[in-house]
Amino acid sequence: MNNIKNITKKNIFVLGRSLGTGPAIYLASKRSPAATFLISPYTTFAAVGKHSKEEDFLSLLNHFRSIDYVEQIKSPLLFIHGKIDQLIKYNESIKLYEKCSKDIIKEIDLIDEIGHNFYLTDWGDKIIPLIKNFINKYGLLNNSEIEQIIIDFDNKFYEIPEEIKKNL
Repeated sequence: MNNIKNITKKNIFVLGRSLGTGPAIYLASKRSPAATFLISPYTTFAAVGKHSKEEDFLSLLNHFRSIDYVEQIKSPLLFIHGKIDQLIKYNESIKLYEKCSKDIIKEIDLIDEIGHNFYLTDWGDKIIPLIKNFINKYGLLNNSEIEQIIIDFDNKFYEIPEEIKKNL
């Protein structure tokens, strides 16, 4: 930890998408990040896959129960969900939003034209601006810090690690 400089609660944001929203909600409920961003979250695996007969899936049904932890989050929270998401219906976000504490900053953005497996360009055109606006609206970072985070996120998020490139 000695090599990490200037890291404070103000610098830590939690972002989860789809399956990753369960661990993101759990982490945000146990820590106090500057904000949490949830893209296509779910209340429980059971709610998402109630019609699945897959054995591996069924074994996960009692894990990542986001609905049990979301009300413990005390930091600002942004839900983003596509209205045409066929895998995780957008009403999952609404249920989580309604379960949140009334004492926190929270918003929900439902996007008409986005499904579950949206295009990479939607990150830059639709998702990132929502996150940026939320950070700016609530003064979580100054403008230069917001730009740096988005640049770092964009450049690193889609980068293929060298170890994987070698095996392609």
